[in-house]
Amino acid sequence: MPNIPVRGLGETGVISDLSPQDIPLTAWSDARNIRFADGKISRYSVFKTFNEGYTYAKQPVGIFDGGGTLDEGYIVTVFNDGTMEQRYNGVSTAVTPVGTLGTSVEQITTCNLGGIVYVNREVDFPSYREVPTDGVFTILPGWAVGDRCKSMRAYKDFLIAINVLKSGTQYTGMVKWSNAAQAGAPPADWDTVAPASLAGETIINDIRGQLMDGLALGDSFMLYGEHQVFRMDYIGTPFIFRFSKVFDDQGIIAQNCAVDVDSRHYVFGRNDIYMHDGTQKISISDAKVKKTIFNELDFDKKQRCFVYHDRTNSEIGFCYPSTNDDNKWPLASTPGCNRAAVFNYRYQTWTFVDLPGLISSVETSQSVGITWADITAGWGTQISSWGANDGRKPRALLTCSAGNTTTAKAAQSYFLDNLIKGRVSNALDPDVSWDGYAIANYKDVDEMGAELVGRKLIRRIVPQIAVGNPENFVYIRWGQTPNMTSGISWGNTKQFYPWTDYKYDTRINGRYLSFDITIPAGTYAEFSGYDADLIQISGR
Repeated sequence: MPNIPVRGLGETGVISDLSPQDIPLTAWSDARNIRFADGKISRYSVFKTFNEGYTYAKQPVGIFDGGGTLDEGYIVTVFNDGTMEQRYNGVSTAVTPVGTLGTSVEQITTCNLGGIVYVNREVDFPSYREVPTDGVFTILPGWAVGDRCKSMRAYKDFLIAINVLKSGTQYTGMVKWSNAAQAGAPPADWDTVAPASLAGETIINDIRGQLMDGLALGDSFMLYGEHQVFRMDYIGTPFIFRFSKVFDDQGIIAQNCAVDVDSRHYVFGRNDIYMHDGTQKISISDAKVKKTIFNELDFDKKQRCFVYHDRTNSEIGFCYPSTNDDNKWPLASTPGCNRAAVFNYRYQTWTFVDLPGLISSVETSQSVGITWADITAGWGTQISSWGANDGRKPRALLTCSAGNTTTAKAAQSYFLDNLIKGRVSNALDPDVSWDGYAIANYKDVDEMGAELVGRKLIRRIVPQIAVGNPENFVYIRWGQTPNMTSGISWGNTKQFYPWTDYKYDTRINGRYLSFDITIPAGTYAEFSGYDADLIQISGR
């Protein structure tokens, strides 16, 4: 059999739900901390320190950009006792709203309307702040002091309160909206009786379970329940809004579990991950990673789930508490999410990522961006050109970790950023930097022209691998089995230096072959393909 070229190793990504022999040659059985994009596999984004490793003394439950109209990296952290802390230019300031606050580890919801930032906790009154220099947050005008809501979002000129506790009674199907707000000012009232006010409320009576959250989609607003999805459309006076059911067989697993990308919502549901445009929905995880995710997700802790959107890399991370035995942070060690299933919507690929107990994320501008010294020192590594920074404060994805009780790793925030050509120059935290690997198990390699009945011998591969510097290397190994039910017998692991090595020799042979590549923590590599010297040595 001649030398066989295998290319496009990053085209398919992980397909963990199907039997290995039923997936394409370029698909992978499993992967951790690996990105599948541009037809190659590479190191996934890494966790970089925030404000030189600044840590939290309390348990955080959420972070958000409190910049208002300034948008200059005023990061606000909310803690489980309701207190709030603002971090800007390395300085912390207390911005806790005045009033009686409850204790809860439930997620926060935030929104921005007319340049004003709003924050809500289910156990506390919703509050707002016009600009960062205002200091503490303030209770909303006209909001009844004893009332609460599960989620608060913005839609057109209105604030939308979802799943409302009103006068001591919980209305799980209630949607309540404010009077119309003017730019630069909060809504004047929530008065559902005054003729001059546009404020109102309704109860969706045919809901099963409870409303969880909501998010604008184009000219509409989608209301997400546990098992259903409803639409809210502005129709003007006298009714203001019209409500209709969109999907009766799918909902959302927790708050902050839907993102809008190109006028489509990507949603983490209770039994599927799906995308919809307000009319039609399709599963993006079925027959790929759906079974894997929901088999290891701890449903007793499903309220921890959330979704992040990495615009730079066209990726959506569906974060969840995983019970898998190989988690870098065991679930018992952290009150956050320890794993993410990441979907690249540009290339339609899936991968899995280890998480350091994350509970929240936000895309934010940075008060201190990449300097000219950073650029000249890291040309071609930190950023590709001055145009990538353009003299502005870069926007980057900031995540928040609830810490690790077993290792005494403190709660803190991290930038999730590319290791090279990243948006921030902050240092990598080695405590939350892990190997990346991709594994392809039980390949019958019939795509290479080999017969299923025969044993195949791999004598050599010549990989196409690029690394960041001459010291970087990857680990490569091949394994074999006589059938699909046998454990894999792995050959020797090769420490492969792409700057000096050009081939990997082996004598692995079997009916089914397995391949594994590992990128060590803190290093960068790209792997796009290889040439395989493969022969069939038996046909019986």
